[in-house]
Amino acid sequence: MKAKMEHKEKKIKKVWRNMNIGFKSDLHEI
Repeated sequence: MKAKMEHKEKKIKKVWRNMNIGFKSDLHEI
């Protein structure tokens, strides 16, 4: 069970980082 949660957390962090990168590139385009 704990391993599943850790895997989910890693996935969320990856998505969050991708969103952050996308957000920064959006700001640069404005």
